[in-house]
Amino acid sequence: MVNPGEEQYLGVIAIQIPEEKKANFSIVLWLLASTSEGKWHDYGSYPLKNFTVNLKPMPEKSNPVYRDNPSPYFETINKLVEPAEPAIREKAVQVARSYPGAYNIYQVCALFDVVKEKVEYVSDPRGNDIWEPANVTLRMGAGDCEDQAILLSSMLEAVGAQPGLPDQYSCLCSGIYRQWNRCDRCCSQRRKGLLRKR
Repeated sequence: MVNPGEEQYLGVIAIQIPEEKKANFSIVLWLLASTSEGKWHDYGSYPLKNFTVNLKPMPEKSNPVYRDNPSPYFETINKLVEPAEPAIREKAVQVARSYPGAYNIYQVCALFDVVKEKVEYVSDPRGNDIWEPANVTLRMGAGDCEDQAILLSSMLEAVGAQPGLPDQYSCLCSGIYRQWNRCDRCCSQRRKGLLRKR
């Protein structure tokens, strides 16, 4: 139900795309509205502005090589990921409330955007590789890639995700593991990963 003057996200349109270089789209909405008495009115079709999209072929399936991280990494990361920390939970819930309901991909994107836009990249002191707890990175509003990945994983887990922290070339990246164990990473460049131990 969308009340007068209110905006709501309607959902995702899934369609089959032709194997061409460009596609023209004409989307038409069929609008129904209900009065305060519960009577429905059909307002007919509402065509949206036509648009053209450049199409790219589906990339070939890749089979990344996975490797195990040394167990001390897991022990360190498990101590730094803090989904139950009050400040982490509060911030994660505040962001996720934009897309209410059970844990969903829109919440993931919103949390990723917050970390990307609000946490500035700042290098560690020369000669040091410091991994900060999530609450410290949140409070400072800055950190390097490990700090940002630990913060994002903490916030994701705080709203019901099962995050992973893939490691590639000693650089952490937060990821999301679905039920069928396929990893959809927020950082598409990272290709090696492993679920963190519980």
